[in-house]
Amino acid sequence: MMRDLITKASVVGGVLCAAALYSTLHSTLSMAATDREVGVTAGVNTTAQGTPPSGEKRTLLTGTKMHFEEKVVTNATGRAQLLFADGSSMTVGPNSDLVIDTFIYNPDTKTGEMAVNLTKGFIRFVGGRISKKNAVRIKTPIGSIGIRGGIALVEMQPTGALEVDFLFGEELVLEVDGNVQTTTTPGTFMSVAGAGQAPSAPVRRASSALNQRLRSFESQADNDSETADADGQQSNNNQSGGQSGGQSNGQAGGQQAGSNNAGGSAGGGQNADSETADADGQQSNNNQSGGQSGG
Repeated sequence: MMRDLITKASVVGGVLCAAALYSTLHSTLSMAATDREVGVTAGVNTTAQGTPPSGEKRTLLTGTKMHFEEKVVTNATGRAQLLFADGSSMTVGPNSDLVIDTFIYNPDTKTGEMAVNLTKGFIRFVGGRISKKNAVRIKTPIGSIGIRGGIALVEMQPTGALEVDFLFGEELVLEVDGNVQTTTTPGTFMSVAGAGQAPSAPVRRASSALNQRLRSFESQADNDSETADADGQQSNNNQSGGQSGGQSNGQAGGQQAGSNNAGGSAGGGQNADSETADADGQQSNNNQSGGQSGG
């Protein structure tokens, strides 16, 4: 009886120890999985913050290591460029909020899976090795986008509308509540007016409008610099025009004044000589008349 109790106690103790060991090992592996590095920040402008799954919120700087399931948030002027292990890159525009949902990559086979959950904001995605074989997923509150081997813009607007631009690659697929639209034509875009609405058919976007959207990823300093360069060039052109005009007018005025002076001098000299000659001739005539009278 006592031996049976001891045996049962030993078995129960062994099971509890095994369960505790499994729990500890599972927690360790889970932490290792969530702490797994997936990329690095290649550039940051003003304020962008990241929150790893097992860490505190931190300000992202160039060279900050990014982790699986990390949350990235930017403010009204914040921008960040994320470079992933497979060569994919993602530029996060201002007022954005996203989470790196899935990133699995095998560098030997150059295959894997990638998914990002974009709650709000604007991103530019450039596909790497994963997207060449499997579509990278961009999930939003109202629809999901699949990008194969290409470049795309995805904007989840504050109004709840969604716009997706396909710039380059094999194909882009937009799915909303089972409704699917696909484009393989670069320069086209698709949109969703809001939750429960079907996606539009792909249409071409005007190049001026597309350039305006791309400028959203540039910093205000870059835009100010371009404006300053343009204003400086205009100012230089105006100064050059003013100098040329001033020189031309000055030279023309000087030449005109010189002509007037020359004309005045010449005319004055001729008139004076003529008046002197007339006076001398008159005096000579008077003298001759006087002489004749006296004789």
